[in-house]
Amino acid sequence: MGLFFYNQKGSIISIEDLPTTEIIEPFLSDHTTSLGEEKHKVYFSDELTFLDKLTLISQIYDGQLKGQFDIKHDNQKVTYQGQVTEISKDEIVVKSDEQFHLIKVENILAIQLAEGGETNE
Repeated sequence: MGLFFYNQKGSIISIEDLPTTEIIEPFLSDHTTSLGEEKHKVYFSDELTFLDKLTLISQIYDGQLKGQFDIKHDNQKVTYQGQVTEISKDEIVVKSDEQFHLIKVENILAIQLAEGGETNE
């Protein structure tokens, strides 16, 4: 008597009729690889409206707080952390520990208060 596999109610398939691992393993490998690649994709969605961005930037600027800005740059996500030193309608300047960053408001993906957000300047 051979091995059998229970497929669904009322149907039993002989193990000899099941696909071999030569068929299943490449399928699983391909899907595992694509799941790994999925982790590294960045989705550039405009979740914050332009007005929301300007409001959050203004609050960080007025409170002299440190912000964290996720930016779309060359189809990648880049994060800058620092104090907003200049604001215009289209751009802001963020002073990090190392340098100043000129950032277009339209390229901002997310804004949040940085850890240790208060500055002592």
